[in-house]
Amino acid sequence: MGFDVHGRKPSHTDGEYFRASIWTWRPIHYLLCSRCQFLGDTMLTRLGANDGAGPNNQAMCNRIAEQFQDFLDNEFEATHYDATGNDHWTPPLPEESEEMLVDKNTGQFITRQQQQSVATRDPNWVPVYSITRSKLEEWINFLRACGGFSAC
Repeated sequence: MGFDVHGRKPSHTDGEYFRASIWTWRPIHYLLCSRCQFLGDTMLTRLGANDGAGPNNQAMCNRIAEQFQDFLDNEFEATHYDATGNDHWTPPLPEESEEMLVDKNTGQFITRQQQQSVATRDPNWVPVYSITRSKLEEWINFLRACGGFSAC
């Protein structure tokens, strides 16, 4: 399962389609909610529900792209690197959440609470909700050419 984001009036092939897994969409949605309040509460909530929501025009997508580019240029800090060296960023989670971790080599899941009960902390356990710099760049390119979008 994931988020299939379709451009409404793409001006370039970059703006036709963007795909994000549920693991990758969460950081995108976090950034939308924290940096793009101009979209309004209803739109922001719906963008987390995979129900076809999204802005109808390029001007709004340009504003979103500006916010994501600013984050990438000024605030992106890798929280971990995967086995191939890709840098990942993970959004902060509420204290009460039971964050899931995944072994980047085997794909096995574990909660942070379970991992903390293990005597030695294995650096292969990384947060499941993360996004790479290159995926954020792909998202920004999509936004700049989509003519509005629908996330389903």
